[in-house]
Amino acid sequence: MGSLRRSSLLCSFIQGLAVWSVVLADERWTVTIPARMSAPIGSCMVIPCSFTLPPSDRSVNVIWHLYAKFTYPLVYSKSNPSDVIDGFRGRTELIGSASEGNCSLKINQMQASQNAQKIYVWIEPNKLTSRFYDKTVTLEVTARAPQPEIQVHRTEDLSAGRSGAQASIELTEGDEVTAICDVIHTCPPSPPSVSFRLLPRPQAGAQWSHQEEGSGRWRVSVQMSWTASSRDHGRSVACDVTHPGGQTASRELVLKVTYPPKSVNVHGDRNVVPPGGSVSLSCKSQANPPADSFQWYRVLHGRPTLLDHTSQTVTITELDRDQNLFHCTANNSMGSGGSSVFEVIKEYKPSISADSLCSISGGFLSCGCEATARPVASLQWRVEGRGGLAIWNDRVAGPSASSDESYQPQPISEFGSREEEEEDNDDDNDISGPQQPTEPSDDNTSSTNQGLEAEPVRQKTIGIR
Repeated sequence: MGSLRRSSLLCSFIQGLAVWSVVLADERWTVTIPARMSAPIGSCMVIPCSFTLPPSDRSVNVIWHLYAKFTYPLVYSKSNPSDVIDGFRGRTELIGSASEGNCSLKINQMQASQNAQKIYVWIEPNKLTSRFYDKTVTLEVTARAPQPEIQVHRTEDLSAGRSGAQASIELTEGDEVTAICDVIHTCPPSPPSVSFRLLPRPQAGAQWSHQEEGSGRWRVSVQMSWTASSRDHGRSVACDVTHPGGQTASRELVLKVTYPPKSVNVHGDRNVVPPGGSVSLSCKSQANPPADSFQWYRVLHGRPTLLDHTSQTVTITELDRDQNLFHCTANNSMGSGGSSVFEVIKEYKPSISADSLCSISGGFLSCGCEATARPVASLQWRVEGRGGLAIWNDRVAGPSASSDESYQPQPISEFGSREEEEEDNDDDNDISGPQQPTEPSDDNTSSTNQGLEAEPVRQKTIGIR
């Protein structure tokens, strides 16, 4: 080493890289390697390594060793591959050209036994008094693959650079949304696969990128865009990663979407109400935030009339014998939504029409009876002062009539007869005034309902002789 007038070893850390230099009079030789590298079991790893050498040293040979106190176990040797120790033999190769100052090493199929091992590069011919083994790379082999990072942002915020570090934000229905999934790895020749799962829309049009982060770390990024809707609220979006060697990892994120009330419906504890009863109605909807104010309407003569109720649940006691139609509107800070019509049917006792009468023709007494009721009434005929009559379909046969006998039809329902109703309420069942039947409707407890039929019940042509 007579040609060497002076040498010194300079070591420093720059951005996580161990950089060592040997100064030779007017010449400089440097090697740059990271201090630590990590990869999951079964994956590959590329340790970035670069060096500069004096112009006179043009032909070089790169060797990698396992750090040991008294021996020099080979990790990589192009000239002596059979001397490479177990665990590395057949699994190491140089990436790049040594003649261009690239000494990067690729290790395939990382093993758990390699965890915490230290390796270093040796460059020949070594005309220096430098100690290469003073600067090593510590291998970290993990049992599990690193989890990916997943973020969801408004697309316009990403375009304007306002995404920040939030993993998720509260979206609004109609927003253009972008989901981003990132994963860090250390094997650029064989990057992990990254894909979305449970996305609200198909994954067509996904954008993929692969960028160097430094210190041997690389980032794979996949992003996907769609338009947020109310169906996305509470939905999980997942990112799945598969590394070389089969190690997998995933992460999920729950979407939060605000939207006005939808699927607004009136629900009732019943849709058929007995005489004197009431019905409880509730205005239900899907909304985020939940609906916090309500309006109730009753349809009268084909037009909605606002009721003096603002709570979500109301009790209705005043019901008409005819149609009772209700609907509601639910509101939150995002807007409002209305329901379809809910019909409530009120049951009532039979009422005989004034058109009910008897006539005599050809020695026969013919009687016709018409009545309205909910539910439909059945008719029972009775001859005052006589015994019971046998009923054959719509005809009644009995003893011969006399001038002082009368024949009176009598309707009966589960709520009683006309005579009983007259005792309870003379105004509701005036036999002299015809009762108009209500229109039939559907039977359902949702917002559109059918009631029990209230068509007139007719028993015609009763012949008695």
